[in-house]
Amino acid sequence: MADIAMNLLLRKVATMLSEEADLLGGLRAEVEDIEHELIGMQNFLTTGEASIVKNCVDEVRELAYDTEDCIDSFRLHIAKESRPKKEDGCICFLDEGIHYLKTLLRRYQIAKEIKKIKAKAERLHQIRSRYQTLPGSSTRQESLHGRNDARSAAPCVDEDQLVGMEERRSKLMQLLLGGDGQLTVISVVGLGGSGKTTVAWNLFEDEGVKETFKYRAWIDVPQQSDYWVLLRNLIRQLQHDRKDLPQGLGSMAELQLANQLKRFLRDKKYMIILDDVREPSVWERIAGAFPNTNNGSRVMVTSQLQNIASYDIGGCVYANHLYQLPDLEYHEAWKLFRRRAFRANPEFACPEELTDVAERIVKRCAGLPLAIETVGGLLKNKPQIPYEWNRFHCSLIPELQSNSRLASVQRILSLGYDDLPAHLKPCILCFCAFQVIKQKRLMRIWIAEGFVQSVEGKTQEEVARDYLKELADRSMVQVSESDPPGGTTKICRVHGFMHEILKFKCTEQSAYRLLEERHDGNNNQHDLASPVPPSRKIRRLSLRGSSQIYEGMASLLQRDDCGSSLRSLIIAIGDQTPILFPSLDLPNKFVMLRMLDLEGTKVSRLSGQIDSCRLLRYLSLRDTNLDSLPKSMGKLLNLETLDLRGTQITTLPDEVTNLHRLHSLHVSCPTPPGRTSRDITHAAWYELAALQGVSAPRGVRRLTRLVKLALFDVGHDDVLKELQDLTQLRKLGVRCIRRGNGKDVCDAIQQMSCLRSLVLHSVGTDELLDLQSLSSPPPLLEHLFLAGPLEKLPTWAKSLRFIVKIVLVGSRLKDDLFDAFQGLPNLTHLSLIEAFAGTHLCSSNGSGFKQLKILHLSNLNELVSVTVAKGAMPALGTLSIWYCGALQQVPSGIEHLTGLKELHLLGMQEEFVCRLRVGGTERGKVAHIPIIRSRTYIKSQAGDWSGWIDEDLLAPIALEMEEEEEEEGGEEGRRTGSFVEERDGDTIKWRRYGTRRQTMTFTFTAPCR
Repeated sequence: MADIAMNLLLRKVATMLSEEADLLGGLRAEVEDIEHELIGMQNFLTTGEASIVKNCVDEVRELAYDTEDCIDSFRLHIAKESRPKKEDGCICFLDEGIHYLKTLLRRYQIAKEIKKIKAKAERLHQIRSRYQTLPGSSTRQESLHGRNDARSAAPCVDEDQLVGMEERRSKLMQLLLGGDGQLTVISVVGLGGSGKTTVAWNLFEDEGVKETFKYRAWIDVPQQSDYWVLLRNLIRQLQHDRKDLPQGLGSMAELQLANQLKRFLRDKKYMIILDDVREPSVWERIAGAFPNTNNGSRVMVTSQLQNIASYDIGGCVYANHLYQLPDLEYHEAWKLFRRRAFRANPEFACPEELTDVAERIVKRCAGLPLAIETVGGLLKNKPQIPYEWNRFHCSLIPELQSNSRLASVQRILSLGYDDLPAHLKPCILCFCAFQVIKQKRLMRIWIAEGFVQSVEGKTQEEVARDYLKELADRSMVQVSESDPPGGTTKICRVHGFMHEILKFKCTEQSAYRLLEERHDGNNNQHDLASPVPPSRKIRRLSLRGSSQIYEGMASLLQRDDCGSSLRSLIIAIGDQTPILFPSLDLPNKFVMLRMLDLEGTKVSRLSGQIDSCRLLRYLSLRDTNLDSLPKSMGKLLNLETLDLRGTQITTLPDEVTNLHRLHSLHVSCPTPPGRTSRDITHAAWYELAALQGVSAPRGVRRLTRLVKLALFDVGHDDVLKELQDLTQLRKLGVRCIRRGNGKDVCDAIQQMSCLRSLVLHSVGTDELLDLQSLSSPPPLLEHLFLAGPLEKLPTWAKSLRFIVKIVLVGSRLKDDLFDAFQGLPNLTHLSLIEAFAGTHLCSSNGSGFKQLKILHLSNLNELVSVTVAKGAMPALGTLSIWYCGALQQVPSGIEHLTGLKELHLLGMQEEFVCRLRVGGTERGKVAHIPIIRSRTYIKSQAGDWSGWIDEDLLAPIALEMEEEEEEEGGEEGRRTGSFVEERDGDTIKWRRYGTRRQTMTFTFTAPCR
């Protein structure tokens, strides 16, 4: 697995040889020799990694890291001082001579280091040759056979393994036995250990399935698939009478076998299960052998890959159903755990003294059936004593290695990692620091770490997005969306147990050093995780926890093995209390640091020694307490990303314009106390209109590599003229635009043909945003956010061919915006927030809004009705209606939106919500929507308390309330409680028994008739 470090290193060596050939001089031949040796070692790592050469593999990994240190040292001390050539030949010659003399000693030192590395590489080459010629030495192929053997026993299923899986089994049974007669391929997708094989085998052995499908076959698909072997096994299983097997079956070629299978199945009703398919090529090669007999035949494929079965291959046309196997809900996981751990107890009861620690253990397994079964079975044999179980909980991860039964869980989960291509392995290892992370932050980290390869015709962000999609398709990463007002935020997460596996992988490969809090059963013990052997240097350090761990990090930063080798420092606080660093003093020895992510640390001072980190590429100070930047920032000539959102900074030093490599500069106005930049969406712009933001520095036109510049104040008119020189911008965000400088804004935008995202804020809620001077928008614009009053909608807004997302805030337009936007072919997200001052919104075109998935209507105070024509918005999945007080009923035509999955209501009138409750007049219109949530603000009749009611309109008895009241000291507090229903005729009373002694009662009227 040292091939990760080797792949990254080879890319760096290639870049060095191509971009800095002149500076290398006599060292070029030495570096080329090392590159040749590294390529040979890479081949060795991908074909011969086994236990017998583990020590060699570790040495190769360290060699790769040492070589990377040497290359970075060259860039730091020699390449960084190279100067641009001047037209005057004499001056140029003199400059080069001075530069050579200044770097002579450093060149000599680097040359000595390169010779050491070369000698070490030659020694490892001899070891490699010796292992490759050893008789009986382990090979990768043998290792793969061993991995397949680990899976071979999976179909041995007992009834306990199906506990909690009943609903999943039922849905798959419906897909098997229901539907029409067309051949149907059912893809069962999930993480390793999620129960795919368990459920599939249970269905395969079901008596009803056996009666329905006379011809059945189960195939365990090995990683290295010989397709003729798969086809031959299928023929042998399906042909019950061995006498009827075709002669010469053992010598048939793949095409002959496929044709033989197809002929045999032509008039049969069959069911075939292909278990654990890990490559799409497997399906592509054998799909043509399954004829569509139109008699209800089924093929089930279990895999971690979501795109494992295509719709049409080799003329084989079939229906396709993708079933994503979900993790067990907590109550299902608890039920399964009790049956395993407390098998001897009556009704599998958990002793009261073990309940707390047992629940924590189950939560640690995060709904993964394999982990729950294995851990429960292991605890079954342990004394039922809280101390023993607490100790097990704290040592669960070390147990993955030392305990043979738990090690099997690790092996199966590790298979998904081992199957990843080399370019994705370092990307997934980042999740050792984050179990949950915002998508954009994750991609920025990948790019800064050098994990993202260059692809012609694509930006690095686009390549990173492709990487993430591939990881999601392999079920390694889950990508979900949260929906704040005015936009969606994509969240990436890995399964809890996979997170623990990745932490172990990082320690094993010296990829990351993790410094995190761990608690004992009493939640009062803190220690450090993932120890590093003394012989290994710390190259990547991640901190997870709260401020109590600060001292541990501070002492670690001073260690000798955490000095010139440190490449990245990441703070990952997650849901913890923000880390309150008084200051961050980076030692001068951190000269190799490439990435520094301090998001959420609340650090209030950044040391002036930051300029010693000359190789720094990524610096995130987001949501810290910084109010200024040191002028020495201007010396970070390799800096590419600078994130200052959510800080108290209002002025950038002029030296920032020296950062010629900078491609992303993110700023914002200071956030109010107690809030972070992630809490402040663009939709809340009017709350912050009066706050001073960050003005773009004079000379910003010198940052010609900028592709992202947001969200800065206009400050002075000259900056708008300077923007015209930033023609490579793909994202631009500008605040505090006045009507008088609207033309300058439009002139600048007119020059930005690469622009994909445009965010414009007027200076206040009454200042007109004048965009009429923009004759045509950037041709590739995908995201448009306009905040401020508009005299009229720009004519070009109706012709944005590639626009995906439009957000209008405070526009107060009277023209029907549905009519304006319904013809945009790629629009998927539309948010109108105080943007419409008319009374009726109508999508009259039955073919309008073809791609719209999210519609958000908020603070449209004059809106009386919404109409959606039949056939319009066919892809709409989420509809949010907030604070539209004049709206009395749901949109007309909502019953035709058959794909609508979620309806969210906030601050709506009681009459509106009343009609949607059970028995309400409009209940039938929304009966097809799976999720309907309402949040309503209420006050008690006496006026002594108030709060928000969260109501699930599909189950109105299950209410939750956030009560707001004045606590001592004037601070606002919140309480949450449950309600008890009391009915009296047409009146429904909900009585809340809260933390206060008195009982609080309020009343809903009966459903409107």
